[in-house]
Amino acid sequence: MNTSTSWLTNLRVAVVGASVGGLSVANVVHQLGVYVQVYERSPKGFQDRGGAISAIDLVLLEKICGGVNKQMQADMNILSKNIIQQRGHFYGTLWSCLYNALPEDTVHFESEMEQIFVVPNAPLKLAVGEHCLEFDIIIGADGGRSTTRPYVTRKLPAYAGYTLYRGLCDVQYTQGPPCGDEQVNGVDYVTLGYPIIAGKSELLSCELYMGMPEESVHGPSLNRQVTDEADDFADSSLESNPVANIPTNHGEVHSFNESFIKEEKAIGKHAYAIRRRAVPNWFIPFIYQVFGEETAFFWSQCAKYGKVTPHTVWEFVADRVVNGRVILLGDAAHLASPTTSAGAYTAMVDAYVLGQALEQSEDIDTALEVYNEDCVARGVKLYQASRAKGSRFAPDGWDPVSPETLVNWEEQG
Repeated sequence: MNTSTSWLTNLRVAVVGASVGGLSVANVVHQLGVYVQVYERSPKGFQDRGGAISAIDLVLLEKICGGVNKQMQADMNILSKNIIQQRGHFYGTLWSCLYNALPEDTVHFESEMEQIFVVPNAPLKLAVGEHCLEFDIIIGADGGRSTTRPYVTRKLPAYAGYTLYRGLCDVQYTQGPPCGDEQVNGVDYVTLGYPIIAGKSELLSCELYMGMPEESVHGPSLNRQVTDEADDFADSSLESNPVANIPTNHGEVHSFNESFIKEEKAIGKHAYAIRRRAVPNWFIPFIYQVFGEETAFFWSQCAKYGKVTPHTVWEFVADRVVNGRVILLGDAAHLASPTTSAGAYTAMVDAYVLGQALEQSEDIDTALEVYNEDCVARGVKLYQASRAKGSRFAPDGWDPVSPETLVNWEEQG
């Protein structure tokens, strides 16, 4: 990027949220000579967390990071190798690239935004913990349940009608991942996956899409990769349900009654947290009923040795992403189905577009007007694509039936 726009060097920018979108925009404005600070509520970074990303635009990533430094090179090599071998990408690898491209002390963890104070003809004030800091621009990149969004728009995310379950497991424990789709009462249920690399180890990542009534799901999470959901799953043992004991090809029987256990497992140079939560007591029986033994066994191994996490799908398109000098980016500005494969990419595009607007404009207001128009237009297209893809899991006019109800119907004959 051309850094000759001298007025930019006087700007002070705060970014709320240190996920892919937040780190992307921090990199972009840093390259323009802007003073930027990132505030993240999580106590630590996401380099060892998260699921899989199906595709990454490496050309865009290099533009955002301003090239590749020594710290980034190892992660960039992994990303390049994944593309060549047609693998998915570990979220933490992309996050590390973006984080390592920033100067030290740019990102502040365990720093939650409390409030934004807007005073006419004065800098914005951002309350973070016990501090109240002055900035010229505040960028909300804090995910689906954004605390920055209410300062820009009154619109709220809407439930898409279905939930995505993600499974992640080391290849030593299972084969697959299984892919397939089945119809129940005219509604599609889909499972699909691909291998990913985390450090030196190979993992299997799988997604399962299923329609669910809104009253049985949770609200949007603050971050796609760090969900608050699933902590209230039923902890009852599944041993009593014969369908939950899925035999392997060798006749061995595995039961899935492990409850709320947390353990750290080292995988190569990466150590990532594997949360063995209790899955809902209908989960494995439902998969067995719809997809069969092989798919049910894969998911049972994820629950036993890896992790299974639900992500309720919410959709959102903003009527505006700029209000004064508070702006939205990434999931805070637009939420779409993971089937669009556009979440991380769109957040990175948001960051790049904002950087271009700042670089090519003569003042802040003009730049933010350009960004607002572009981001809203892309958000509308993304929302339309999300609606089209999601209709197979939650068709218009469909009266939602929970997977638990379907299992009960099957058991009752």
